[in-house]
Amino acid sequence: MAAERHDLESVQAPRQVRHHSTAIAGTSANDVWFVGSGITASGLAYHWDGTSWVDRSPGVTGYYARAAAAVSPTSAWSVGTYTSGYDHRTDQATVGHWNGTEWTVTKLPTITGRTTTLSAVSASSGNDIWASGEQCKPFEAGNGRCQPYLAHWDGTKWSQVTVPDFSPRSTVATKVISRSGEVWVGGRETDLTTSTQPDRMFTLHWDGSSWTKNYLPVTVSADGWYSYLNGFAYHGTELFAGVSHTKNEGVVRWNGQAWEQYAGPLATSTVSSLVGTVDGRVLAAGDGSDASGAHDFLAYLPASAPMAG
Repeated sequence: MAAERHDLESVQAPRQVRHHSTAIAGTSANDVWFVGSGITASGLAYHWDGTSWVDRSPGVTGYYARAAAAVSPTSAWSVGTYTSGYDHRTDQATVGHWNGTEWTVTKLPTITGRTTTLSAVSASSGNDIWASGEQCKPFEAGNGRCQPYLAHWDGTKWSQVTVPDFSPRSTVATKVISRSGEVWVGGRETDLTTSTQPDRMFTLHWDGSSWTKNYLPVTVSADGWYSYLNGFAYHGTELFAGVSHTKNEGVVRWNGQAWEQYAGPLATSTVSSLVGTVDGRVLAAGDGSDASGAHDFLAYLPASAPMAG
């Protein structure tokens, strides 16, 4: 992957949506969504039609949208959390759907004694959508612990998907990608409050019949609390992932049996975002250093032929 830096044409984001965690998704240059939450904790959604941003916000107070996926101009999804009165002990996984006319926001069923949140979503079709996040026991109970929380849309309804409990530590799921019946979930295994062991980044893989867990071959840096898997992307038939704040190059590739290091944009990199594009490229953005010093970067793998079928 060449560490090429590019001058990009910029489009000013709507001011209201820049206050909290935001996400962007789209199907073309004339169909782009920018979602998030504003200073009033009201769910926001702005649509780019190729000329200007149009406010299409659902206006649901307490909905924090954290990720988005677009299927078509008449179908887009956002996922996140509904919080009552800024009390995160009430966090509840929530989804939003755009039907071409308006957004509908729906809270998913609660889990007794746990909070639930969603932080990532992947749509391979209109009836195969996966969302990932976490379910947590309250920390004030003295035994706070998080586990992955997965939900699936089959075209009719959302259902919680049970994932085996692979670790006694907390496991925080941050990204998800699905294609051709396969699902990959990426996250971080941590002790959260005690930090008795180094954090480790992992993936969970659904092959259509069972889940398997694999660790990424990266060394978490000294500020390991901030190490995350920040994106999946297919490049033809190959799957890549981007990671942040490690002592490695920030990019790994699945070789069919295990994750392996891949030559990243810079010798030491933090990949803050890695995504696939509709034309088959893989884009990576972040910062890092090489022999000439420290740099911010936008790098890419050229378009690859799409997978047959």
